[in-house]
Amino acid sequence: MTTTNLLLSIPFLLLAATGCTTEEISDTPIPNEKGEYAVNFSGGLDMEQTKSGTTNLADGVKVTISAYAHDATETAIASGKYAASSGGFTGESSYTMYLARGSYDFYAVSCNSTTKEVPAFTKGTSSDLENGVDYIWAQAANQDIENTEKSITLGLAHKAVCIEITVKTAANSGIELISWEGDAATDNDNATIMPPAVTDCKMSLSTGVITPAAGVVSGVTASNMITTAVQGTSGYGNEKIATASYYILPLAKKDDSHSHELTVTFKVKVKIDGHDYTIANTNGESKTYTTKLTAPASGSYAFEAGKKYTYTATLKPNTISFTGATVTAWEEGVKESPLTPTEPEPAS
Repeated sequence: MTTTNLLLSIPFLLLAATGCTTEEISDTPIPNEKGEYAVNFSGGLDMEQTKSGTTNLADGVKVTISAYAHDATETAIASGKYAASSGGFTGESSYTMYLARGSYDFYAVSCNSTTKEVPAFTKGTSSDLENGVDYIWAQAANQDIENTEKSITLGLAHKAVCIEITVKTAANSGIELISWEGDAATDNDNATIMPPAVTDCKMSLSTGVITPAAGVVSGVTASNMITTAVQGTSGYGNEKIATASYYILPLAKKDDSHSHELTVTFKVKVKIDGHDYTIANTNGESKTYTTKLTAPASGSYAFEAGKKYTYTATLKPNTISFTGATVTAWEEGVKESPLTPTEPEPAS
C-alpha cells in the first residue's frame, strides 16, 4: 500500500513543480517541427473606391497566396493554393502556411473564379494573361512573424477592366425587345465583343499592374459576353432591358498605329410596329446589331485597369446608339462622347 501511494504522488509533484495548468499549456503557440508558426488569412474584395468597405469573395473562389522576404519578389518563401470561404481563405488539401520569425510581404492573386486556375509567377512576373478574366490582386507588406500564430487580412482589388452594356429599346420608337436570339441566357454568342489583342500582357506581382494591350487588330476572334435575361423594369418607363458584360485586359492609350474600337454585336428578338407576327414568329423577329465601342480619349489608358465602364445601348428598328459611362462598383470610367453606330437595313 505504501509503494502505491508513493508512485501516485510522483506525477502530482512534477505537475506542481512546473507551475503550469492544462489551460496555460493550450494557450501557448505550437510551432511545427522546424520552429515555424502558422499564418492564417482572411479578406475579400476591397471596395474602398465606393466607400463600401470589403465584400467577401464567393465561396470556392481559387486564390494563390505567397509569402516573400520583405522587399523581395523573385523567390517565394512559401506559397499555397486556397479557396475563399465565408470571408476567410482555406488551404487546399488542408494546407497551412508556416513561417519562421521575420518580416514578410504577402501577395494574393486570383481569377475571381471557382474553376479557373491562378496564373503562375516566375521571378515576380506572371505567365501570359488573357481577356475574359476578372484578375484580382492584394498585398500585405512588411508583416512581422513573431513567436505566435499570425492572422493576415487581404483586400483584393480588380486589375482588369469590365465593360458592361445595358441593352434596351427607345421609348415610343415602335420596337419592343423580346429576348436574346439564343435560348440560353449566358455564355453564348447572343452578345459578342472584339477584345484587345494580347501582346505580352503580364502582371507584376509587386504592384499588381498588368502590362496593357497595345490595341485591337483584325483577325482576332470575337469573344462571347456574359448576358442576363431580358426582363421588364420600371426604371426605363416599363421598357424591357438586358445586360451584356465582359472583362478585357487594360488597353494602352490611343496612337496612330493601333485601333482602339471594340466591335460589339447583339443578336436579339424584337417586335416592330407594323410587322405581321403570325403563328410562325409570335416571339418576334431576329435582328443583329453591330457597332464599334469607341475608347475614351483622355488619360494614360484607353481603358484603364480597375475601372468598370457601364454604357447603355438603345435599340431602334434600324439603328443602335450608346450613352454612358456611369460609376459602378469599380472606379469611375469616363467616355469621351456618344457613339454613332448604324446597322444595315433589315431584309424586307
